[in-house]
Amino acid sequence: MREKWIDDIKGFAIILVVIGHAIDGFELNGIYDHAKYAWNFFDLIYAFHMPLFFWISGYVFKRAYLDKEKHVTDKKRLSTHVLNFVWIYTIFSVVKILLKILSTGHVIKEASFWDILLIPIKPITPYWYLYVLIVLYLIVPFLLRFNIIILICTWGIISLFCYISFFEAIDGYGLFYVLKYGFFFLLGVYQNDDPKLNSVNRFVECCSFIVCSIVAFSRYSLPGILSSGFWRFVCALVMTYCLIVWFHDYCIKVDFFNVIGRFSLEIYTLHMFITRPIGFMLNALHISNYALGFIITVTLGVLIPLLISAIIKMLRINKKIRLYDLIYAPSVFLKI
Repeated sequence: MREKWIDDIKGFAIILVVIGHAIDGFELNGIYDHAKYAWNFFDLIYAFHMPLFFWISGYVFKRAYLDKEKHVTDKKRLSTHVLNFVWIYTIFSVVKILLKILSTGHVIKEASFWDILLIPIKPITPYWYLYVLIVLYLIVPFLLRFNIIILICTWGIISLFCYISFFEAIDGYGLFYVLKYGFFFLLGVYQNDDPKLNSVNRFVECCSFIVCSIVAFSRYSLPGILSSGFWRFVCALVMTYCLIVWFHDYCIKVDFFNVIGRFSLEIYTLHMFITRPIGFMLNALHISNYALGFIITVTLGVLIPLLISAIIKMLRINKKIRLYDLIYAPSVFLKI
């Protein structure tokens, strides 16, 4: 059974992803002059939005595939889900690399056919999230044979090392992302179904979230120790936990978030093909107001993937197979 709060928080998180990539795209491509506080807001979002996604993913993984003893209940369904992820990751990665090759000379980070061969070990942005999920879905069921508390503590130390650039040599490779974010996935697996707190803890929680938000927003203006990897790790942990509890306890009723959350995978895979061209179009149309361009880009970056998803769900290859299934659920097409 779908949990409303999960779709709500996924909707909230995927909007942050689109916002982050819109800001990043404007700045890297020089579409607008640097807007005051734009990078501060970018830092605030990136302080927690991917840890939040992995925590949610771990929780969903637990509810879908694990029993109370953390044993996999349906290996075939899990394998099917992994197969779908592998297909989506491969297709969208290849398409994006090919588009980059065709756009050589007009993109910041150029690509080559060699990058296609590297996607099994070096995922392309933003599809590294799917890469990490594939790996975690495969290895976590085996790792859960060990004591989960020890496992979480050990992976937490490894994640901290990633934040403080201890593994900088492998930064950008799939293994780095697995090591960095697997900790948050495990926290989601470990999370109770009812993570409520009392009012005293709620006050401490709110204060902690505010402090971490200020640190994340202003980290390049703060003393070195507060902009360090250690504090980025602390901010990610505290802010993610707070948001998980708030969305669960208060069941924040924003229908827009809920709808967006149900289509978070489609928005995630498609929005990069929307936001970057829109930025260049705004520049060509001489829309120089940053706020207006930002609103247009984020709005269309969310709504156009929704529209595309609705259309491809209506299109059919035959009476039984939808075009949507061929793109996002090939296991149906292959009758697995």
